[in-house]
Amino acid sequence: DAHSIAINVSGYYEHGGLLGGFANIDVLYRWKPAGQFRSLIIGGEIFFVHHEFGREAVDENGVPVLDIDGNPVIEDVSTNPIGWFLYAQYQIDWHWYAGVRWDRIDVLANDKLKTDVFAAYVSYYTSEYFRIRVGYEYRWSDIVEQDDTHTFLFEMNLVFGSHPPEPWWVQR
Repeated sequence: DAHSIAINVSGYYEHGGLLGGFANIDVLYRWKPAGQFRSLIIGGEIFFVHHEFGREAVDENGVPVLDIDGNPVIEDVSTNPIGWFLYAQYQIDWHWYAGVRWDRIDVLANDKLKTDVFAAYVSYYTSEYFRIRVGYEYRWSDIVEQDDTHTFLFEMNLVFGSHPPEPWWVQR
């Protein structure tokens, strides 16, 4: 009972004027020994997308291409971006958790452009009603505005109302 693994597959497909769809696979491993305030979860997910859409055509200099009436020419474009993330979270004791995550995505409109994000965090749960988390993210990207971005996070979650459900991996 201390070990479990879950594997899920899902997808969606749409047809019509332009086609689109996605498929994904996610895996989650959980270690939660009985009688100890320790746990480990390791998981990841990958998304495969097919996206067809129309956009204004541009020439090699980036100038919009116009038809004979002066209207922008719309070209059909197809992309197949992939996105994925991997994560791990360790329960240190009753209240403390530490985790890391790595994400990579292709841009939907241009699957040759990629963005990676690495994140690390520490969480303190006072109870199932209140959590404090501090974290850090570093982003490197083919998109200039997003490249070399450092983000520090401080988060407080407060639950009002009846007893909230805890995730199945919590060891209390």
